[in-house]
Amino acid sequence: MNTNYLKNCKRVFGNSLLQSGVCLGKNLGLFEALHGVGKPCDIASLAHLTKTKEPYLRELVFSFVSSGLLGFQNNEVFVPDWKVFKEVFVSQELKYIKPFEDVSPILENCFTEKGPFGYGHDEAPFVMEFILSRRANYNVPIAKALAEVIKVHAKKYADVLDLGCGSGDLTIPFAKEMNASKVQGCDNSEKAIFNAKIASFDVPNLHLSVRDIHKLPEDWTEKFDIILLYDVLHDLQFPNKAMKQVMRVLKKGGIVIIVDPKVSSNPSENIGNILSAEALTYSTWWCIPSSSCNHGSGHGVGWGWQNKEKFLSGIPGLEIKSRVCLINSNYNFAYICKKE
Repeated sequence: MNTNYLKNCKRVFGNSLLQSGVCLGKNLGLFEALHGVGKPCDIASLAHLTKTKEPYLRELVFSFVSSGLLGFQNNEVFVPDWKVFKEVFVSQELKYIKPFEDVSPILENCFTEKGPFGYGHDEAPFVMEFILSRRANYNVPIAKALAEVIKVHAKKYADVLDLGCGSGDLTIPFAKEMNASKVQGCDNSEKAIFNAKIASFDVPNLHLSVRDIHKLPEDWTEKFDIILLYDVLHDLQFPNKAMKQVMRVLKKGGIVIIVDPKVSSNPSENIGNILSAEALTYSTWWCIPSSSCNHGSGHGVGWGWQNKEKFLSGIPGLEIKSRVCLINSNYNFAYICKKE
């Protein structure tokens, strides 16, 4: 018996978030398809076998690679020991965690070749609410860390924009830390902004509005000293178009802070990294559906820090000045960029 693989399987089974991913894979027929083909399989071939969309399947499969549930070699995946896998997962009942259970029929339909491209906050608010609940204890420390980064790297920070602020869970403590600044938070979800306005009634320097990041107001041109995209870049449907808007509304010499999970673009570099496995699982339920709407990018967390760095480095007039893990967490890997 492969004892190391048994240990990995038990670790995944004991993690309710990762077990939800296995439950999804089982419902999609992913593991049976891999077992049936009898040899390592690339993502495109596996998507064809399971009649699923490749971007969705890739994110889920690479979460399994990160946790050690699936092997990965020469860009192909495989079950290292089917007997062990079957003992741990096939013979026992698998369960979704509650918020994922509620949205799983929608997500499973999105996986299918002819299913919807994706969904957003207003269609599945309970998914984002669950994710926000998991990071609630970190919002104030992250807000403090962001304020410190800004005061180190920016000469001016009178006008600050938080793009994709959601329901304000981070934006509100951030605005409190930046109490000498005017902070503008915007999101494309009416429900999220409604909730943010209720929660921020006592924060006088924060203004919230519903906006499309791909089409910001003309009178915002060169308005902001600082722009924050927290856990947003990999969720964007059209990142090129969005970043053109960011560059337009940012003042010359202004700072853009982009915070995203530090997951490698190379799946083999994530092997054994439970943080990456969890981030990719979250991404399967939220980031891939969100970024896939309207025939969008479908990037998700699996886009990876190397591809994001290449993308940011290719934006005319923008220079990456520094990189830092906020609160010493790879979930909060920040690029500090300056508009030249």
